Amino acid sequence: MAQPPQPTSNDPLHCDLGDKYINIDGRFDQAERREIDAQPMVSSILALGEAGVFRLPITRTTIGWDFRFSYESAHKYDRQAVLTPNHRVQHSPVSHGIKNKRYPGDRNSASGLWDIFNAEKSYRGDNDIVFWSIYTTPVSIGNPSLKLNAVVDTSWGPLFIPSANCTYDDYEKDHCLVHPLYNSSLSSTYRENLTATKLAYWSYSGVYTKGSISLDSLHVGDLEIKEQEFEEATWWRAGYLTRDDLFDAVLGLALHRTFDEWGNFSAPSPFQNMVDQELLDEDLFTLQLPRTDHERGEITLGGLPENVTCNKFIDVPLDHSKDSSGDRFWDFYPSNGWKISVQNISMCYDCPYTTRPILTEEHIAIISSSHPYISLPSEVAKKANEYIGLKEMMDWIDCEDRSSLLDLMFTFGPNGESITLTPWDYLIEVYDDLYEQLKCVSAFQNLEGYGEQGFIILGAPFLNGVYSVWDAEREYISFGNRPM
Repeated sequence: MAQPPQPTSNDPLHCDLGDKYINIDGRFDQAERREIDAQPMVSSILALGEAGVFRLPITRTTIGWDFRFSYESAHKYDRQAVLTPNHRVQHSPVSHGIKNKRYPGDRNSASGLWDIFNAEKSYRGDNDIVFWSIYTTPVSIGNPSLKLNAVVDTSWGPLFIPSANCTYDDYEKDHCLVHPLYNSSLSSTYRENLTATKLAYWSYSGVYTKGSISLDSLHVGDLEIKEQEFEEATWWRAGYLTRDDLFDAVLGLALHRTFDEWGNFSAPSPFQNMVDQELLDEDLFTLQLPRTDHERGEITLGGLPENVTCNKFIDVPLDHSKDSSGDRFWDFYPSNGWKISVQNISMCYDCPYTTRPILTEEHIAIISSSHPYISLPSEVAKKANEYIGLKEMMDWIDCEDRSSLLDLMFTFGPNGESITLTPWDYLIEVYDDLYEQLKCVSAFQNLEGYGEQGFIILGAPFLNGVYSVWDAEREYISFGNRPM
């Protein structure tokens, strides 16, 4: 029988991240540490010379999209609702919606996400409500700084920010006034470039933008990235599935520059600039994504979360053996660099002893904090759903029944190291206000033809149950189970 993740020991244990050793109580081991003097914790920074460890909160917001009304209203906010931490649906007060005009971000987007949804859904009552979550953290731009809410995205690179210049056009301002607007004339650290740009942010919260290049200081917590190159967007179009009133920018954590067939702006991600400017104690970050909307998550830049033991972490090397397939969808996702090999996936009551294989051939797994599902080849997704008694993605069970379900085991990398998730991890827990039901929804998405290219995507439902350490220097991602 499945059990929720249990708390781990609080005994100080070493975490080996390359040549650095840290005890889980936050103190440096005197025998192993570098010859530096640790400074006290101030404003969530552990200062180490000029570099440091920076911790920021992550908030999860879950969106419900009712497909039964998707063709009946021009207002996307009429058919989308935000599920708030107190489990009530709260419609956005934003008054503008999608105007009756086609643009690259509509349902015919090259991302193919709309096609995946249509292939998945068969429109059956309360199962016609599709849920997904976005994960955001506060950032700011300029001096004095403009506060923004940014999507935490390991699959994305270039920074884009809505510009005050969009208000000069009466039509364009309707699309950008929902956001705080950057005014370069107010910032003492602004540098102009003015090269014309356009980009397509591929995500379930996708945006198409046009504007020009600017440079300014980006503040991520108490960390300041100087002369961060970004697009100052004067034209802003949210995708068909996008609630862009929930975010203003994207904190790109890509390891490499990302592919954008439609756009012409491929600047280094903020994380790449943190590394290049030697702002971090370690060239890595750790994600702890919240499992529910009322739980707080955390991103730790430059180190590990406080009071975390990683003696049971598995280290999986990045796999660059397959970078694209000639398909636009897969040219984008692998380009960020955070991908590893998965040898097999199984479901089991007593992992790893009595397993039911669902994926038996090696695939390249893109690990993505912005992708809201566990996306698998069609037969694999079908089998995973059947093993938990469901037909397809977005079918659901009563959350009280999670203890009767199978666990989910992934075996990664050349050394065959495994990590197991419980139903408390891989199911999406949401409250459906219309039917007044707490649901645990399947996250196993059918990729149809996309999955047969040799790639899968392990999104937020995979990351929800683990600490994940993304190490740019060693080119590894490490995973450790996270207690409830």
